[in-house]
Amino acid sequence: MKTLTALLFIAFSSIVYAQFPEFETANVNPDTNNTLTIGGYRYGTYKLRIQDRLSVSVAGEPELTVNEIIDRQGKINLIYVGEVRVADMTIKQAEEHIANEYIRGRILKLPNIRIKIVGYAPQEILLLGQVRKPGPYKFPPEVEAMDIVEAVARSGGLTEIANPRKVTVKKKTQTGSYLVYKIDLKELQRGLQEGLDDEDTRFYIQPGDIIYVPERII
Repeated sequence: MKTLTALLFIAFSSIVYAQFPEFETANVNPDTNNTLTIGGYRYGTYKLRIQDRLSVSVAGEPELTVNEIIDRQGKINLIYVGEVRVADMTIKQAEEHIANEYIRGRILKLPNIRIKIVGYAPQEILLLGQVRKPGPYKFPPEVEAMDIVEAVARSGGLTEIANPRKVTVKKKTQTGSYLVYKIDLKELQRGLQEGLDDEDTRFYIQPGDIIYVPERII
C-alpha cells in the first residue's frame, strides 16, 4: 500500500511539474556567506557593536549570567574572567571566544555559552539637502546596510527641486577621515525598476554615512 501511494505521488508530481515548468527547486549552497538581500536590506551575519547590550549565560551555571553593555573598547566584563573583547564578532564567534577564555583560565572545562542581544546600539545615517524629511534616520535592528534608494524613500523621498543625479555620500573610515562618493540616484532607481541586482545597480548605506541631495539648477 505504501509503495502504491509513493508511486501515485511521484506520478502526480511529474504531471504538476510538466504543467508548470517555471516552478523550480531553489538551490541552497551551505558554503555561501549566509547574506540575504530582501527589499533593499542586506541581512548578513550581525556583528556585535559598541553599545549593544548582551545577556551572556553559561548552561548549568546560572551564577555566571551577566547583562553587559559593550564598552568603548569593545569589551564586556565576565565573572571570574574579567574583560573580554567581543565587538566586531558574530554571536557564534563571541560565544566560542568566551568559552575559550573560561577554558584557558581553567574555570570551566566545556562551557556552553549563550549570548542574547537584549538591546541594540543606536544606528543612524544623516540625510541632508533636498529630501522631504532631512535629519537622522535610524536603521532597523540587525540591518547592517540599506540600499540608498530605499534609504532616501524612507526619508519621504526627494523634493521637486532635487537633483538625483549628483547625490553625495560620505563614509567615515577607521582613521576618522571620509571617503566621498558621487551617486546617480536616478540611474540606480532605474536599475531596480528593471529588476537588476548587481554592483552597478546597488549602493549600500551603512550606519554613520551622510547623504546629501543637492538642488537642481534650472
